[in-house]
Amino acid sequence: MSDPEERETPEQEVSLRDVMKAVKTQEDLTQAIWAIDNSKTDYARETITEVIDKIKRRNKLVKIADSSEGGWETVRQYESNPVASNSDDESKLNKADSRAIRKRNAKGKKSASKKAHYSAPSTIC
Repeated sequence: MSDPEERETPEQEVSLRDVMKAVKTQEDLTQAIWAIDNSKTDYARETITEVIDKIKRRNKLVKIADSSEGGWETVRQYESNPVASNSDDESKLNKADSRAIRKRNAKGKKSASKKAHYSAPSTIC
């Protein structure tokens, strides 16, 4: 695992898609409250179950990011291939983490090579 100071924080990873998902979840909860107030218990139960599933999925992604060396890049790699079945989940996660680490290391090497080629301007005395 990497140093906590180097790791990306969820605040750094908030995208418009994440915001829209949160808004949709809030709207779903508002609909569930309406359904309860109007004795639509089946609809309320269905809506709340969907919200719980979304929260469980998000919590899983947060745990993956927190426990993997690649952080949120591992999550992006993990989500990029949703075809794998649950039985392939651990293998898929390991491969995603490896890709994320390689990608991060490649970015680090590019940054280091740019710094190595930079020379400070000479001063004229």
